[in-house]
Amino acid sequence: MVQIDLVDGDVMLFSFQIETENVQGITNFSIEGKTLRLTNLHLQGSESGKIGRKILWEMAKDLGKQYQVEQVVIYGGRRTTGKYKGQVPSPITIKIE
Repeated sequence: MVQIDLVDGDVMLFSFQIETENVQGITNFSIEGKTLRLTNLHLQGSESGKIGRKILWEMAKDLGKQYQVEQVVIYGGRRTTGKYKGQVPSPITIKIE
């Protein structure tokens, strides 16, 4: 489960454990109707390459359930590591069941 560590205005700091991976995140956020928007999302795990789409989806679905929305739209921040360093990822929409 995602633990929200701090909310200050539209900034959220959070953390979660998935399998053996401890992940921390920071994002700007807003709720518009039944949509949770995460803007400039940055995630950090214990090692590069450990955080993939599966972890991103699980994190988003858990936050969506906590905020009782129907979808989460993620606008990732500029990549600071990895193969695509410096690039901004395309937005992702995740439906919450």
